[in-house]
Amino acid sequence: MRRKWFWLSLAAGAVLVSLLGLQLFIKYTAAATGRSASQRFDAPPAEALGMLVACENCPLAERNRAVWALGELEDRAALPVLRHYHTGARCDHAAGLCQYELGKAIQKIEGTWGLRASLKLN
Repeated sequence: MRRKWFWLSLAAGAVLVSLLGLQLFIKYTAAATGRSASQRFDAPPAEALGMLVACENCPLAERNRAVWALGELEDRAALPVLRHYHTGARCDHAAGLCQYELGKAIQKIEGTWGLRASLKLN
C-alpha cells in the first residue's frame, strides 16, 4: 500500500512541477515578446505591444501574438487598445485580429479568466 502512495505522490509532484514549468515558460515567452516589441517601437513593453496590436501594416500573426502577450502580462494599461479592437464578432483569422484572444486577454487582465478567477484568488 505504501508503494502505491509513493508512486501516486511522485506522479502528482511531477505533474505539479510540469505545470509550474509551463507557467514559467509562458511568462518568459510573453516577456520576451514584450522586449522584442519594445526594441521595435522604442517604448516600454506593454505600450510597445499595444502599438504592435494597432499596427495595421504589421503581419497579422505578430499582432495576434502581441494580443496574447498582453493578456499574459496582465497590464491594465493595455485594456484600451484591446477593447478598441474587440468587437465580439466571429473570428476571421485571415482578415483581422482573433476576437477570442482579444476577449481572453481582456478577461485575464480584469481577473475574470482562468484558475485564479475560478478560485476567486484575485
